Amino acid sequence: MGVYNFYISEQTNAAGDTAPLTSPAAVTLNWQTKLTTSSGYVSFQVNKSAQVSYTIRKDGYVTVSRIYTPSWTGDTINEYIAIRPEGQVLPGDPTAAPTPDHRTDTQRAEAAFSIIFSNIEAFATLTCIVLLLSFIKWMKL
Repeated sequence: MGVYNFYISEQTNAAGDTAPLTSPAAVTLNWQTKLTTSSGYVSFQVNKSAQVSYTIRKDGYVTVSRIYTPSWTGDTINEYIAIRPEGQVLPGDPTAAPTPDHRTDTQRAEAAFSIIFSNIEAFATLTCIVLLLSFIKWMKL
């Protein structure tokens, strides 16, 4: 048998900084559920040859789950996990999602042509310069 320790904290920003929990979280390891201490610690006795399946739940936070076969180098595994507040933008997170484009294909094409035609003088000037440079290069051959 081995000891599987969890140290749960709250993620406070996008860089992964953490703070202690303010109330317990529920940790289920291989169908056994325990509450953490208010500081986020909980411990389980586990069969060292078995696969580990755990879920960490706390109201207002994103649920964390994992299934794997741990590699035991001794009799204890310490798992440090930061849970993220649900539905909150943390400092350092992107503040806005891209706005979806709900225009039809025709509306997008009209917008593209509008940009081209409103800048037609610049496009015509650029085209003339390219043609002139190509002609000069052709004359040198």
